[in-house]
Amino acid sequence: MKEVDLRPGTKEFVVPTAVTRNGTNYMGPDVRVNARDVEHAKEIVRQHGHEINRHFEPKEIKKR
Repeated sequence: MKEVDLRPGTKEFVVPTAVTRNGTNYMGPDVRVNARDVEHAKEIVRQHGHEINRHFEPKEIKKR
């Protein structure tokens, strides 16, 4: 799982990704991202070359 440093004003999300092999989509690694909201988290993951798994929504990591 990749990690990004926390910045002020952001929340930490886990974004599920997909991997395509021979035309079939498989579950990829979960990527940890710091973003303002869910859409921003998806955008960051796409910019880094990952495909978003459309069957699962990104989830915010709750602080203890």
